[in-house]
Amino acid sequence: MSPDQNPRPRNDPPGDVRGRLSRVPNIDDVPLESAWLKPGQPLGRTAPPIISPDPAVPTDPPLPEEPRRRRLRFRWVLLGFALLVIAGLGIPACTAWQTFGSIERVPVSDVLVPATAEGRNVLLVGTDSRAGIEADQDNAGLILGAGTVGERSDTIIVVNITDDGSKMLSLPRDLWLPINSGSPQRINTAIAQGPEAVIRTIDLELGIAVSSYVQIDLAGFIDLVDAVGGVTITIPHPAFDRASGLDLPVAGEVELDSVQALAFVRSRRYTEMIDGQEVADPTSDLGRVARQQDFIRALLDELTNERNPLVLNDALGSMADAVVLDDRTTFSDVLDIAQTLRTGLPASVVVPTQPASIGGRSVLQLRADSEEVLQEFRIN
Repeated sequence: MSPDQNPRPRNDPPGDVRGRLSRVPNIDDVPLESAWLKPGQPLGRTAPPIISPDPAVPTDPPLPEEPRRRRLRFRWVLLGFALLVIAGLGIPACTAWQTFGSIERVPVSDVLVPATAEGRNVLLVGTDSRAGIEADQDNAGLILGAGTVGERSDTIIVVNITDDGSKMLSLPRDLWLPINSGSPQRINTAIAQGPEAVIRTIDLELGIAVSSYVQIDLAGFIDLVDAVGGVTITIPHPAFDRASGLDLPVAGEVELDSVQALAFVRSRRYTEMIDGQEVADPTSDLGRVARQQDFIRALLDELTNERNPLVLNDALGSMADAVVLDDRTTFSDVLDIAQTLRTGLPASVVVPTQPASIGGRSVLQLRADSEEVLQEFRIN
């Protein structure tokens, strides 16, 4: 993990799409014009004229030549390596860079922290916003719901990225915490106050600082799964959920299209058919969290093992359209994260909780042993 975490300007050149590099330097630092090449003057093979310095004009002392050459040489080596990796994946460098530049940004840099020696924490938030869902879309009735208004967090996952690998911590939507230093509520309500409130709540109440923020809504999720052509999961028994529209009549390996994938990750009344009997999942929100983690791992597996450049390009474009990213994460940061995920799927962790009833509401509270788990995700 590079110690240099200062964000680079958005017009930096592309870095390494899959390489674990330090921050790719800004080659814009190298002047492209000179005293002998004027604007509009054609390039030629003639040598530049020798311009004698005006003795009346004070000049800065020259920089040490060898260190400067070494720095420039190192910059070009990094950039060259990055382009080689991009070419090996079949993704044009300009395409990857332009796609990254098209991602919608949300201004939350004031509540983010740089990555440290302990790693980087990426906060992934999936919301239940219905924006972009068409009424004639498959399963639209169940997705849109009757009288459903507002926006809540369906999924809240902290992905910890280190040089040694990655792990993800799921926070149940019913987790009861003070929201943004205010009154206690379910954590899934924090998004109503904006992304900053979610980040602050996780930092202040759980001690987990966030380096990058990624948000995706229901329509974006559907588009992303469509782009990769479906996601394969394994289930031990046939399963269904009439509330979410889930219908998986066959056990074993099942390829989920975008509609069934959405029904799977949103299912809160997951029911299996075991020996001809309907058996409802008794763990409710915790079972849902575990299924979400299984799905994310399967989706990452699809993406990291895909070698068709056309599929990768479609997935890249869909991902850019589907997500909202913080205003601090750079292209180089994304490449660093992607390369770590390529080396191995993240281990799954669920924060230990216990059921409780507060004001007639069924919620989840942190258990006494949750501190040990939370400590694994602290980077400051």
